[in-house]
Amino acid sequence: KMSNIDLPDFDEMVDMTDQIGSLKREVAMFEASLDAKIAEVTRVVTMNKEYWPTPKVPAMNYIKTVYHVEGHTDVAKKELAMLRTNIFDKQGALKTLELKFQVYRSMIDVWKADQYNKNQSNY
Repeated sequence: KMSNIDLPDFDEMVDMTDQIGSLKREVAMFEASLDAKIAEVTRVVTMNKEYWPTPKVPAMNYIKTVYHVEGHTDVAKKELAMLRTNIFDKQGALKTLELKFQVYRSMIDVWKADQYNKNQSNY
C-alpha cells in the first residue's frame, strides 16, 4: 500500500520552465559566438600565409583539428576555451534542470495513479 504522495510545487515547476528557456537561449548564444569565432579563425588562417605549415593553404581537416581547437593566437585560444567552457557549464545546468523537471512530472504521474487507485477502492 502506498503512503501519502505529495505533488511537486507547481510554482517551482513554472520557474523551472523559465530557467530552462533562459539556459537554452544562453547555450544558443554561446554556440553562435563560438561559430563566429571559428569562422574568424578560419578566415584569418586561410588568408594569412604565416599560419600555413606548407606553401599551400592548409586543408580544412588540419584547420579544424588545430586552429579551431587551439586558435591562431593566444587570445583566440583563450576566447575559444572560454566559449566552450560557458557552453559546457550552461549545458550541465540545463541538463540538471531538465532531469529535475522530469522527476517532478513522474511524481505527478505517480500521484495520479495513487488517486485513481484510492478512488477505485472506495467503490
